[in-house]
Amino acid sequence: MSTFNVSLSAVRSRRARSAHPTCWSIIPLASNKAVGFVSYGAVGGARAAEHLRLVAAELQMADVRQQVALSLLTEFENFSVSQPGDYNLAALDTLLDQVIAWSAALAPLRQPTATVAY
Repeated sequence: MSTFNVSLSAVRSRRARSAHPTCWSIIPLASNKAVGFVSYGAVGGARAAEHLRLVAAELQMADVRQQVALSLLTEFENFSVSQPGDYNLAALDTLLDQVIAWSAALAPLRQPTATVAY
């Protein structure tokens, strides 16, 4: 995601709404899942990722602390072709490790619960 407008792009927002007619119908699909963010922008997309963390919280998702922030100025050729530096690999490894660990920890919460007849 980019930092343009400091939020989700209109395309992503429309896609989410068209796939799910009501905003809250996506919660069962997203609840109790881990999420990590890779962002890009003039300052690495930090503000857009910050906003998306709030959206993830409302969807009952667990966001991990590590983030990979790519600079649009230094890690994109002609502002369009992504060429991230090797120095991002450690951050990406940490992000993936955290997402995997949190996903495993949250797995029991995603199991269907038995209904009790009264």
